[in-house]
This record gives sequence, structure tokens and C-alpha cells, in this order.
Amino acid sequence: MLSEYFKSPSHIRALQNGPYGSRIEGFAAHLSQIGYSKESACQHIRSAELIILWADHMRLCLADIDKAGLQRFGDHLVRRRGGTYCRHKRVNILAGARLFLQYLHGCDRDEVCTRPTDGDLGLWSTFCTWMTVQRGTCEATLRNYEKPVSKL
Repeated sequence: MLSEYFKSPSHIRALQNGPYGSRIEGFAAHLSQIGYSKESACQHIRSAELIILWADHMRLCLADIDKAGLQRFGDHLVRRRGGTYCRHKRVNILAGARLFLQYLHGCDRDEVCTRPTDGDLGLWSTFCTWMTVQRGTCEATLRNYEKPVSKL
């Protein structure tokens, strides 16, 4: 599955042979299955790679990274200069890392109803819930959609 996202055989081998190789492979398959574009999935896989490297450097187990740990990772990204991923925005990297951690923690999005049946939920609330659960979207991105969705 990783070969669909990356061209470099050495990069693919490095990902597959790393401590979370099978999990990254599964994460790539998961992103494809739930409909992410190749470009978005690739960015999220790279975000997963970054949080794995950071956690290893910090001697942390990914299973123990919670919201506060994700914030520390975000703080690390602010301090980081240059490197392969400097062109990506911090919020995009955090969104991808959050998705990967949710995948690792066993959040099974296949069981989440993509169309809530509760008539009390407004369209905006439903949309925010779906985007957060299905796509791991952050609050800043949701604000971009607020006006167009509220007009529906």
C-alpha cells in the first residue's frame, strides 16, 4: 500500500522496517478505504512518520500519547527549523498525527454512522462531528466551512 503513495523504494523500506511499519501500512490502507485522496493520505502518512520519530526521540510510547502529548508534539513542530516537512503547515501535520494516533488507539471509524439520525442535531453540529470523527479535522479548518454550511 505504501508504494501507492511513495516512489522511493528506500523510503518505503524505511517505513516498513521501522518500529510501527505494519501500523503505517495499515494506516495507509485505512486512509485509502475511507476515501482520502492520494495527496492527503500521503501527507497524513508523513505526519505519522514524524510523530513516530519524535516519540522515539522523546522515549515515549505512541499508545501513551494523549491530547497533552499531541500538544507537546505541536510545540516541537514550532521549534523545528528546516527539514523535509518544513513546507507543511503545523495544523496539517497535527491533524495527520491525530488521525494516526486515533487509528493506533483503535478508534474504528467504520462503526460511526456517517449520517446521524438524531433530528435534534443541526446541520452545522452534524457536519462538525462528521468532519472531526471521519477526517480528524481541526477547529480552524471547520471555521472555514461554517458560513457555507450554515447557508444550507
